[in-house]
Amino acid sequence: MDVEEKIKELDEAFFSVLISRFHHLAVLSKDLNVKEALIVSYLGKKRAASMSELISVCGTPKTTMTGIIKNLVKKGYVKRGQNSTDARVVEVTLTVSGKKFYRQFKEKIHIQGKKALKNVTEDEVKRLVEIIQRMNKSLDTK
Repeated sequence: MDVEEKIKELDEAFFSVLISRFHHLAVLSKDLNVKEALIVSYLGKKRAASMSELISVCGTPKTTMTGIIKNLVKKGYVKRGQNSTDARVVEVTLTVSGKKFYRQFKEKIHIQGKKALKNVTEDEVKRLVEIIQRMNKSLDTK
């Protein structure tokens, strides 16, 4: 299999997983789009993040992220505040509604994960994680 065929196969596999699984985000909250749901989920894992961190993680321009966060504040999922050690840094955290969404999202992911891994061995999981980490590291190199 040449590189182009590998890329196509990988793309199709990831795309099918994303399309079939990301609808769970919409089921949890009809007023969040996928990017907003992913940001809320990221904040749920991190507890708090600076605007700079969110821009970096999501790969979006500052103006786009500002708009997304503004919408999430308006919808009641996140709040902005100042970093306790550096007042110049805007920190974004989840509200009660945001935490509730994150808990529901985690439960849904856990259920899906159990289903997905039902016929996968522990060694296969370890190998898959290692491969994904290597691929991610390759993408990070310039």
